[in-house]
Amino acid sequence: MSSQSVLYKRNVLITNGSSPLSQALCEQLIETHKCQVALLSSYDEQKDATRRQHESISLFDCNLTNRKQVCDLAEKLEKQFGTIELVIHQESGTGLHSTDQETTHFVSQTSNDILGFVNLLTCFVPCMLQQERGRIVSIKHTPSNAKAAIDSQPDYDDLVQSIFRSQTASLPNHSIRGPENIRFTTVFSNYQQQKQLQQPKLTLNLNLTEHEVAQRILRGVESEQTYVQIQARRNLLEFCSANIVQLASIGLDKLQLKKSQKIPIKVQ
Repeated sequence: MSSQSVLYKRNVLITNGSSPLSQALCEQLIETHKCQVALLSSYDEQKDATRRQHESISLFDCNLTNRKQVCDLAEKLEKQFGTIELVIHQESGTGLHSTDQETTHFVSQTSNDILGFVNLLTCFVPCMLQQERGRIVSIKHTPSNAKAAIDSQPDYDDLVQSIFRSQTASLPNHSIRGPENIRFTTVFSNYQQQKQLQQPKLTLNLNLTEHEVAQRILRGVESEQTYVQIQARRNLLEFCSANIVQLASIGLDKLQLKKSQKIPIKVQ
């Protein structure tokens, strides 16, 4: 990995640490980009989650809706790591709601996700500004209607920018260049954790794995795009490219004629 990568050897905080996607992001950041990662989840989740221990992973417990806890976490991480240069906030909600009960849960979870993100901004951005570098990534799950989420994003951006400007206003004069080096990226993904059900092989091959989704998210962050949309299923071209050998062997078996077999010619 080139040292020019914006992710190379960064200090990273990842929320929703018990999810397979967060763990896949954690693994790639450590192994490919040589990062130090703080993985955020409750103690119960840490106990139950089956993740490989690694010296570059540190586990922390924090209620993101509690600003004091987030501020305490920021201070603790600054002492342990120095500046956290990349914050990846993965929403906990699935984006799916059909019944009234599910709608109520969706509204509550969305409110908690927004409040948690606001607390992360207000507690981690000041240190980034002082160091004149940093990245904030928000991963939104949009399995049902990604277009609606993208269309409503400007209002969300206004909220983020107002918080950012309020933090920038407190900068000392010598750090005035800081805001130019802070990047915000929003990732829209229709990825859903697949239940372990018996499915046709074709369906399994079309669904991207958590590792592949994480890889695409990090590529989007490296590209410095403001918005990144992840389609968590392969298109036909990708499917054929990934399975070209198998497809070729199946095709040859069906089309190959024995040397002794003659091709019948029908004469009208």
